[in-house]
Amino acid sequence: MKKMQIKLVFLFVGLVAISFASTILSSSEKVQADSILASVPSDSNLLISVDMQRAFELSLVQEALDDADATDTKELETLLEKHELTMEELCREFVFFGKIDPSMSSGGVWGAVMRTDIEEGSFKGILEAESNGEDAVLSYEIKDLQGYDVYVLNNDHAALTQGTRKMNITSAALTYITANHLLVADESEIERMITQITAGNTVERSPARGLNDIDHEALVWAIFDLNGNIIPQDLPPESEHFKDLAGGTFVLDFEGVADGDMDMRLSLESREQESAQKMHAQIRQFSGLIPMLFSGDPQLGNSVADSIDISLSGNKVIIAVSLQQSLIKDLQRFAESAQQEF
Repeated sequence: MKKMQIKLVFLFVGLVAISFASTILSSSEKVQADSILASVPSDSNLLISVDMQRAFELSLVQEALDDADATDTKELETLLEKHELTMEELCREFVFFGKIDPSMSSGGVWGAVMRTDIEEGSFKGILEAESNGEDAVLSYEIKDLQGYDVYVLNNDHAALTQGTRKMNITSAALTYITANHLLVADESEIERMITQITAGNTVERSPARGLNDIDHEALVWAIFDLNGNIIPQDLPPESEHFKDLAGGTFVLDFEGVADGDMDMRLSLESREQESAQKMHAQIRQFSGLIPMLFSGDPQLGNSVADSIDISLSGNKVIIAVSLQQSLIKDLQRFAESAQQEF
């Protein structure tokens, strides 16, 4: 459990790290968008949103950051402190987006948009300071693409490029697409994205499947739209019904005392109701095996299983998980004990 938390945190930190290679564009003509989705290309069929401001306030995230043994994170924190900045100021919110394409070696076209409090002029000063002298930690070049200053990273400094590597971006390019929205993408794709966004072809105007069905105020939410034959067609017979999977949504949030209770909801939509029924049956069958994963603590396994509800609504399979803070702590202790045994 703790490993999963740490991985999630490092995804957060990695994407925040991208911002240090951000672009600086001083044009007064830029208008601050109300929604971060107004800076996401409309052809995206995968969206993952994280409320970074809330995430950094969670004790669970803070503990994972404190326990994590990661040089990249420490380098980033040192860089932030040097310029009297915090992670919260750098990134209040971000949306990772993608256009899934299994035919591409990277699996598709990926990018991210982050909402930052740091003004462009301040960023420019940081970039200049950190790219000069014997202690320089970055190098970059500026390209003018459709009136936008696009900064392309030229080095592989860990604290700056960890996040882009996680996004399968090989040549990171960054630009302020609005006054406080930083667009991050591969250099080969960013001009196309700028064209889409400035023309108004965004997710906000053309919502993807399921976007209007979820709580956008949640800590983490995600949607995916599997239009076309993205699912492999050579699945084993017992899983053939998954070929009809059309898309789905995911929501994760914390509530209760000190935001200690976790609620998660995953909805899987099938093109065919019969396939949805088969998916529902197979997932329920698998959930029945959950207690077996806790052979050393069968009571904990039963508690976890009781916290999961799997239902069928038309052509949608809905998996709802509700974990109380006490149960989460029990899971952490179990995971730590299991890790020590290995």
